[in-house]
Amino acid sequence: MSELSENLLQFSAVPTFVIDSSHRVIVWNRACEELTGVKAADMLGTAASWKAFYAEKRPVLADIVLDGSIGELSSLYKEYTRSPLAPEALQAEGWYPSLNGRERFIFFDAAPVHNAGGKIIAVIETLQDITERKWAEEELRRNEEHIRLLLESTAEAIYGVNLLGRCTFANPACARVLGFSHPDELIGKNMHLLIHHSRPDGTPYPVEECPMYQAFRENDGVHVDGEFLWRADGTGFPAEYWSYPQRSGDKVVGAVVTFLDITERKRAEAELLKATAAAEAATRAKSEFLANMSHEIRTPMNAAMGMLYLMQQTELTDKQKNYLSKARSASASLLGIINDILDFSKIEAGKLEMEAIPFRLGTVLKNLGDVASANILGKPVELVINTGADVPDDLSGDPLRLGQVLLNLTNNAIKFTEQGRVSVGVRLAASRDNQVELCFSVQDSGIGMTAEQQAKLFNAFSQADTSTTRRYGGTGLGLAISKQLVEMMGGAIRVASEPGQGSTFGFTARFACRGAAEAALPGAGAQRSDPAGLAAPSHDAEGFAGVHVLLVEDNPINQEVAREILEGRGVQVDVAGNGAEAVELLTSSGICYDAVFMDVQMPVMDGLEATRRIRADKAFKTLPIIAMTASAMPSDLDLCLRAGMNDQVTKPIDVPELFAALRRWTRPDAVTTFEPFGEALVAGEEPGLPDHLPGIDLSGALRRLGSAPFLRRLLLSFRKENRETRDRLRSALARGDRELARRIVHTVKGVGGNLDLTDLCGTALALEQALQGEDAGTLQSALAEFEEKLSRVLEVIGTLEQAAAATAGTPEKPLPDTPPVDRERIAPLARELATLLDANNMNALGVWAQLKPMLAGTAPERLEAAMNGLDFRAARKILGTISEAVKIDLPL
Repeated sequence: MSELSENLLQFSAVPTFVIDSSHRVIVWNRACEELTGVKAADMLGTAASWKAFYAEKRPVLADIVLDGSIGELSSLYKEYTRSPLAPEALQAEGWYPSLNGRERFIFFDAAPVHNAGGKIIAVIETLQDITERKWAEEELRRNEEHIRLLLESTAEAIYGVNLLGRCTFANPACARVLGFSHPDELIGKNMHLLIHHSRPDGTPYPVEECPMYQAFRENDGVHVDGEFLWRADGTGFPAEYWSYPQRSGDKVVGAVVTFLDITERKRAEAELLKATAAAEAATRAKSEFLANMSHEIRTPMNAAMGMLYLMQQTELTDKQKNYLSKARSASASLLGIINDILDFSKIEAGKLEMEAIPFRLGTVLKNLGDVASANILGKPVELVINTGADVPDDLSGDPLRLGQVLLNLTNNAIKFTEQGRVSVGVRLAASRDNQVELCFSVQDSGIGMTAEQQAKLFNAFSQADTSTTRRYGGTGLGLAISKQLVEMMGGAIRVASEPGQGSTFGFTARFACRGAAEAALPGAGAQRSDPAGLAAPSHDAEGFAGVHVLLVEDNPINQEVAREILEGRGVQVDVAGNGAEAVELLTSSGICYDAVFMDVQMPVMDGLEATRRIRADKAFKTLPIIAMTASAMPSDLDLCLRAGMNDQVTKPIDVPELFAALRRWTRPDAVTTFEPFGEALVAGEEPGLPDHLPGIDLSGALRRLGSAPFLRRLLLSFRKENRETRDRLRSALARGDRELARRIVHTVKGVGGNLDLTDLCGTALALEQALQGEDAGTLQSALAEFEEKLSRVLEVIGTLEQAAAATAGTPEKPLPDTPPVDRERIAPLARELATLLDANNMNALGVWAQLKPMLAGTAPERLEAAMNGLDFRAARKILGTISEAVKIDLPL
């Protein structure tokens, strides 16, 4: 061999050796030394290359190639074959127990070297250590065998499908349940068309509606209980199944479906439901019968007791008086039993209703003391009633049922106490939103109870002493009835007792404070329906007059929506356009706000950072800050809470939720009538809306906003505000600024939600999610869909533009004679409005809302149109005209 060739082989990273035509080793490179542990010095010139691999002499693969006869190689190698590149070359592989001290799996490749005459003058053999690969293959084979055994032995039917819905594997249970003789019959079949093609009534089941395919359509698992599958013979059966995505790396390649035949379970469930319905019907019939018999049973009992009383007033002998006294006592006991049974039956039949009437707690407790004291019957037992100093007396609820529970527990305590004390206590457990939760306790020093007796205490017809010689009477219904009455009052009852140590019964109940229920009192006025939640505040519990809030919101339309809703209930609203303005207003204005509604995503400074800065000032540690966000995920709420916010309301604005949050954190004082500033604006009739606008849920928007002209103005503002949105979004994406793009889309989604632009909001949400991902195809698709829906909405709103333009463009008419105005109140607002209009400051909308009711005539109508269109230059000009007419000087 040439010196160059020998050097190349010598320094090759591939273990290589060469033998000449006499089988002598002429090359044994360094890589071969490292693999075999045999030095070249021990091999070169010898015909013993076999010593590196075998304990006894046997030919290596190069020897066999040199001799030209394969012979029987199965005893030498695990596998062998001719090389696909050269017919004379050989390839073989096998395990070697101790190659350089380790067990290795080696792949050999031996090829002849010919001289110019075609004669073999040498054979070159390369070695490749593929032990790790073989181990991995063996492990994979064992795992596959393990999985195969699991699939074959499980009773659950399992199969897999690819993205086309074709079966890739199935276990024997799957074939058996579906009526096939072997799983191979399912391979390659479309499983939906094979077993899920129709519903139980035979109607087609489209594949796009198939929940099984949700696993790889939506990359999420699904569990369905009660679907219907079909067997090979055409019969069907109910099934419960689970479908989960099958992944290769991060890519979904199919789904794995597991299902069970639940025919027997469904049959058992049907029988159980039938038996349960029959039992419930029987119980209901019994309870309804007893409940309906109340009048018929009590009437003769009352008559009998009345006659006994009247008879006692007549001339009687001592023996007759004794007989009548015992008869009256027995009749009273019988009436008590009847009342217990009828009350219990009423509760079971659902016919017992709790009242909500005003009452004084002190009166209930006084009655309790009067009745319970009479039941002590001369025993050395002291009755004590204590009420906490902070417990309100004027409540609204059901005093009769509260007194019934208290009397039952107190009489029980007296009955089981021979001497000592029975204490009744009332304390305030919680107070919120004009609702109170009171905690009542009845403690005695009587005989007490074991844990076993306590466990069955509140069961119907159950008593602590059930022996035939029991000392204490009763039906065993009193505590069962008390438990249910307490639960109907929004509370729970409990007991703590030890034998010989007395017992303590405690329960909680919820009541409205009298001040919150005045609207329901007789003569307080009828309740009015207000489905949109926008009625002007009056003397009702929903008013918020005197509450002053700061609204932090960057979008003018969202500002107007929130402001209109809040001011409609008497809330005084100031507006900040971003977090920085909010911090500045709070720290420097000197205004003490009752609450802050804080948008989360805003330019300049977002709501989270603004909240953190506000909380850093000790003066605002307890200021309620309520997040307003278009996202209601738990993670978003957690971010708000960690930043220091107290609560969260969602956008689109849910009016009841908004005011519930405001009431939770402000607890407004007694409601007063909301008085608008000055005289009402005498405005001309504003144009309304058509019955239908494509892509806009007008009915939903009107329910939220309450006014068609108001909604119309907001829609026109939305169109003007979003004419450049597509270009701004494209520009942000071109610069790679996804955060700005997401904020633009988020703003459109939030505003569109308040205006119920349903189609646009759905695509905005999809685009917002796509902007957070990395799939360029999904992003482009979502962007195109968003742009199409936005263009369509702007086009639809554009049909309203002509009327708005006509209103805004009406030539200014001379002002008519204006009625007397309060210049002292108008002047500061007009000057503030002029300054804000000159600065193009959005807070001008809030000032205009205060000034507008003080003006009358057509000029304010034109100013209103300009303000709604956010044309501040035109608005400033019209304001100057109005100010001249009422003789008010404005800043230059």
